[in-house]
Amino acid sequence: MKTVSHRKLTLLAAVAGSTLLLSLGGTGCTKAQRIRANYTPYLDSTAYNSEQDRNRQARVIDHNTRGVWDDLNRVLLLDQPSRLSPYTIP
Repeated sequence: MKTVSHRKLTLLAAVAGSTLLLSLGGTGCTKAQRIRANYTPYLDSTAYNSEQDRNRQARVIDHNTRGVWDDLNRVLLLDQPSRLSPYTIP
């Protein structure tokens, strides 16, 4: 079994510490770089922020749900009176 000398252990700790400091402190961004990284931080999609997107999705779901009922009434022939009889039915 090999023993690690005190000098090698100190050198390894110094290298690890300097690597950690460089990785944390060496990547500082300027304000311009932060803006370029996310030019429109308030938009989640091409044209909507998160609140507008949720409102749009709620509107679409509501519209589609109401459309399902219209379609169901058409399939079950409940949307208009039957035209099978030539006589007016009161």
